[in-house]
Amino acid sequence: MIVTISPEKIKEIAEQLQSGFICWYHIPTGDILIIPDEMKGYEVEEEIWKDDLKEIKKKKKECVLIKGLNANEEFGIMASFAENEVDDPEVRSRLTYALNQRKPFMHFKSAIHYNDKYLKAWYAFKQESYEKHVITELEVYNLRNTTTDKN
Repeated sequence: MIVTISPEKIKEIAEQLQSGFICWYHIPTGDILIIPDEMKGYEVEEEIWKDDLKEIKKKKKECVLIKGLNANEEFGIMASFAENEVDDPEVRSRLTYALNQRKPFMHFKSAIHYNDKYLKAWYAFKQESYEKHVITELEVYNLRNTTTDKN
């Protein structure tokens, strides 16, 4: 069975991933179940998340798991934005310099906040990139699912 997710839900999942959560899309209901992503440094406190963890455990087989991007992929999004979306040479130079520093995420964030035009463009580009990631994860899920169904 091919699973489809509405554009609104894809947007919501992308936003949750950017906020540091792992998402499970529950196929029968369209609900999005979330818990903090420990790989991003967030703690899943059993007491606080126990109901969510129980629900995920119960519905796991009816869900599509969608994890966020790793640090290299996030870095790639920032580099792509600086390279391909910034037409002002001074801003591009500042962003490229930031990405070549010891803590590139922190420096990029600081550098992008200097220009409202590019800050808005950055948020839109990042959101679109995360939405593409969600779509790719769904395609991988569907590919695995259809391959398994045929065997």
